[in-house]
Amino acid sequence: MKKIFILTILFVLGASIKVFSQALQVTSFKQTSDLTASRFEKTDINGEPCGMIKVGLPLADAKFVGNVIESTYKDGEWWVYMTKGSKRITIKTTKYPALSYDFPEPIQSKVTYAMTVVNNDIFNKINAFSYIVPGLGQIELGNKTEGYAIIAGETILLGGGVISSIAAKKQLDIMRDVDVSLEDFMTAKRKYNTQKAINVTCYVGAAALYGFHLYRVYYLSKKARTKGFTSIAPTIMATDESMALGLSININF
Repeated sequence: MKKIFILTILFVLGASIKVFSQALQVTSFKQTSDLTASRFEKTDINGEPCGMIKVGLPLADAKFVGNVIESTYKDGEWWVYMTKGSKRITIKTTKYPALSYDFPEPIQSKVTYAMTVVNNDIFNKINAFSYIVPGLGQIELGNKTEGYAIIAGETILLGGGVISSIAAKKQLDIMRDVDVSLEDFMTAKRKYNTQKAINVTCYVGAAALYGFHLYRVYYLSKKARTKGFTSIAPTIMATDESMALGLSININF
């Protein structure tokens, strides 16, 4: 069988996939220096000023249960006034199961808090983008500069791998020509080895960048439901006839 220089990339995603029902989750909660709670003060039945939670949740049908005095929807954000000392809030919607959240500390009067609530649909979309095209996950998460840089990097590296593979095959054909002179044979061999080295470098770089991309998507998304990637293991197998580069990834999400 005619020897052919073969260079392939195998991104083997060994995925342990758990199916999550659609659900809301709190990704961040913090006290802010925002003065909204003081400027637009509300009091409880005892005349005590309330604390305010600005809930980033673009669902107009949400209802908030707990020591809630008033809740108002404003351009994709809820202003929720709660009595001083409140320790928990429950969010109910028509689309998702109820979400109960315990505050890290009791709510204070005239203090504004920021809460971000997201749903699993967003993360599933981000994961799908990430596995198909490196960089799209970052773009979907709002980090466009990094996302476009990764897309450009992968394009350059994979393109370099393909071009060097074609160039290496051309030199290999020259080496196998029965009429080739010794001088031309040695020149072709040096060029072949150079292209093969470039080939490996490009694909190893592409694999490493892909792994970095997956890690960054995980880090940026801050998914409470996942513990991340259990393993990312690039592998290289080479013979005189062929070469294969693989990236074995075990992912839980």
